Amino acid sequence: MEVHIRNVPDRASENVLRKFLKKHLSALSIVDVHTEKPQGKRFAKLTFLSIDDAKKFLNNYGMYSSIVS
Repeated sequence: MEVHIRNVPDRASENVLRKFLKKHLSALSIVDVHTEKPQGKRFAKLTFLSIDDAKKFLNNYGMYSSIVS
């Protein structure tokens, strides 16, 4: 499951974002996540291996929107 993060500082690198998120993800016992932050952009994408981990992250730090097609 992909989670999009907005308002990430454009100068922040992928490594900086990963280090910042590490303590938050560890607190939720989440270890399988891929971080993608395009250089110079103000957004990032987290890809969770487990949907349950993504929901756990969103319940604590964001919004969850279910889209049914």
